[in-house]
Amino acid sequence: MSAHGQLDCLAVVRAMYDYLDEELTPERFDEVKGHLAACTGCREHVEMARCFLSRLSTLPVDERDVAALAAKVRAALRHEASSGQA
Repeated sequence: MSAHGQLDCLAVVRAMYDYLDEELTPERFDEVKGHLAACTGCREHVEMARCFLSRLSTLPVDERDVAALAAKVRAALRHEASSGQA
């Protein structure tokens, strides 16, 4: 991958999921879109991520797994917060 326009490929890859989720500012979205128009490598990378997210969204969600993961994350954050205050 190489640089095209104002953004380099690394910046596009870092912004890829925000781009796909349409969570970029309009200006940044246009910059990424412009880069993708010129850069085949990044365009293929983003398309692969788009396909991955699409397939991922079709998988069943077990609410027990979601709740267990959320509990683990909260516990880890509490532990980190208490360790940092020592």
